[in-house]
Amino acid sequence: MPGLLCACLLLSTNAAPYPTAGWKKAKPEALSMSSAGLAAATAWLDSLEHPDAFIVVRGGYIVAETYWGDTNKDTLHDLESGTKSIGAMALAHAMHHGHFSFETKISDYFPGMHGLEPNASSIPLKLKHLVSMSGGANVTYWQAGPQFGLTEAWTKGLRQGPPGEVQSCTQHGIRKRPSTDFRYSFANPAIASGLLAKTTGSSYAKYLDANLFPVLGINTSEWRWLGITRVTPSLTAARSTPQETMRSSLT
Repeated sequence: MPGLLCACLLLSTNAAPYPTAGWKKAKPEALSMSSAGLAAATAWLDSLEHPDAFIVVRGGYIVAETYWGDTNKDTLHDLESGTKSIGAMALAHAMHHGHFSFETKISDYFPGMHGLEPNASSIPLKLKHLVSMSGGANVTYWQAGPQFGLTEAWTKGLRQGPPGEVQSCTQHGIRKRPSTDFRYSFANPAIASGLLAKTTGSSYAKYLDANLFPVLGINTSEWRWLGITRVTPSLTAARSTPQETMRSSLT
């Protein structure tokens, strides 16, 4: 299956305008960039197999934007793990409004999140461990090695439900002492989304749609939460247009 390449580059400067009502464009040289350099970058991307989209934002202005094939500025792309950063925006906003803190104990909301051995129980799992990808959740280690291979049924239950992402990740305890093992995993943001739901009554999608996206100028024609079409909404997966991906990066 041919791969797609969508490259977005954000270069920040002070007093950058935020594109709530739409993006502004500028000549690269007006923002201390080289048109020739950007053209060379575009040509390099064009030489690759199946390039998709290329956007460069400097100081809040689009200085380069190119699309290939059937892709255009309105094409939705799977964000994959990029959605973790969007979910972090929801967590930060909820934390600012006092719903929880980095020190919040996950077991206060999910009693099943207990250590499976003494060392794993030596400290409580907290939000700060989840956001640093060091929660030690048992299901984290099901992603690596044949002995922990994810079955088709388990994966379907995780992504589509029942029981869904949160329950799938909180029912199986903690294998390693929180904070001791960095392991990039879907389990950490899924459990964090469960904390958000328990304290605010909202998933990532519902919380952002109500509290942040209207302020940022992001609407449903430019953003899709994959869970909308699923039995149990996927709390950590979304699709976005290239421009909206850049817009959220400015936040």
